[in-house]
Amino acid sequence: AEEAPNGVWLVIGPADPLHPEQSSTWLGQLVRMYRGWLSRRDFTWEIAAEEIVNGEVLRVVFEVEGAGVMRALEMEQGLHRRKRLDGSAARVNVDVIPRRESEPTRVPADMRVTDARRSTGEYVERIGARLRFNVPARGIEVTMRGVDRPTLTLLGDDLLSYMGAPAPMRETARTYGVIGGTARDPRTRASNPVIKDVLRGNLEVFLRAWEVHA
Repeated sequence: AEEAPNGVWLVIGPADPLHPEQSSTWLGQLVRMYRGWLSRRDFTWEIAAEEIVNGEVLRVVFEVEGAGVMRALEMEQGLHRRKRLDGSAARVNVDVIPRRESEPTRVPADMRVTDARRSTGEYVERIGARLRFNVPARGIEVTMRGVDRPTLTLLGDDLLSYMGAPAPMRETARTYGVIGGTARDPRTRASNPVIKDVLRGNLEVFLRAWEVHA
């Protein structure tokens, strides 16, 4: 059997393009949730990159390493929906993408990585490089800023391969306050009635149910 990767990209976003401001706020809450969850699991992680469009955060990428990391994060793949006070729902997609272990020997023609002036990002602690790539299959261009050129070269190659493939079927991974004021995984029916506890990174109940489900 193929060994599970010890490194993954946890890609939070894109935020809902129809409601970027509200979805950007929800994306930020998910970033804090994953910071808490990853710290509880003793993984090595950092926020490697972010995508900003029209002043709003559209996408944030964690680089996560450790034994069993795919098993602990694969349940997060899918749509995360949060009920807002006005009754509508904020939606953010999450992808969990295996990370290859070495940089590509040749940078794809549709991708460019350059140095950037040192600065602090919205979520990235130290900006050191920029990444730009085109996804012809989807007709989109992605521009991100992140920690350094080697990391963004690896990320860009993995994202380009992932986004260039047929899009996976999107299912809801978790709802927050949509049904009965709880956080709930509709696939396993696991739930936690204290949403604030979940958003602090307490996802153990969902992982236990996912392991049985999988």
